Amino acid sequence: MARTIASANPERQNRLIFMGAILMAALAAILVFAALRGLGEDNGGGGGSAAFGDTVDVVVTSQEISAGTRISGDMLQLATLPTNGIVEGALTDREGLDGLVVRQDMAKGEQFTAAKLGQGEGDEDKTLSSIVPVGKRAVALEVDENTLVGGLVVAGDRVDVIVVMEDQSGDGPPRAFTLLQDVEVLAVAQETQKPVTRLDKDGNPIETDTAAGSLATRPDDTSANEKAKTVTLAVNPDDAALLALAQDQGTVYFGLRGQGDSEVAPVGPVTLPNE
Repeated sequence: MARTIASANPERQNRLIFMGAILMAALAAILVFAALRGLGEDNGGGGGSAAFGDTVDVVVTSQEISAGTRISGDMLQLATLPTNGIVEGALTDREGLDGLVVRQDMAKGEQFTAAKLGQGEGDEDKTLSSIVPVGKRAVALEVDENTLVGGLVVAGDRVDVIVVMEDQSGDGPPRAFTLLQDVEVLAVAQETQKPVTRLDKDGNPIETDTAAGSLATRPDDTSANEKAKTVTLAVNPDDAALLALAQDQGTVYFGLRGQGDSEVAPVGPVTLPNE
């Protein structure tokens, strides 16, 4: 009998220990729930993401992007990330990014910042191709001090292109034609526009004279070059061939436009009045 009672005591004790463990686990769960709920209320209530900090939508890459790639299509997307994980300069809006050039290799899912746009200021980065607007062609023309407005045109200016040609029949006087108006000057001699991204107050790319989301602007330290032998313009593909023909068949002059003057007016061919 004594042996029977003795053998029953351990079983009873095991049950009590088991029930005590369940009660302790339940109590711990209640305490954890209460603590998390209190933390959520301290952060503005509502639980969810607020319990672990605020979040913000930022632009990230949806695929690997190689340096020198122009952004287009669905290369970028918005992702919701905790604010304490946002890198400095991260963009929050992908508007205006299409057409811009990525300056460095980027991994899939990487946050997109202003520093990863455009080109750096090192000599190895100052390539003309990085500032040619999308859909345009860079065309160089021979110039001298006389044809280049006294050599006072600088990279970033805008000009009208005029060509003077002899009459094709050989009987009439020479004629001057205004071939193109409001054309952007990419470079004078080897002095090019500065290939950087211009940003608004929120750190987003803004439209510039080059194009929407341009990568070029006039260098701060640029100066006139009266000894320049060439000037490079950004023109449409058809106009590139037209300029080549004008340079071959006549003499090309430039009319410098005032800053902010983009009016294009119809101008026909002109000749000197007969004496």
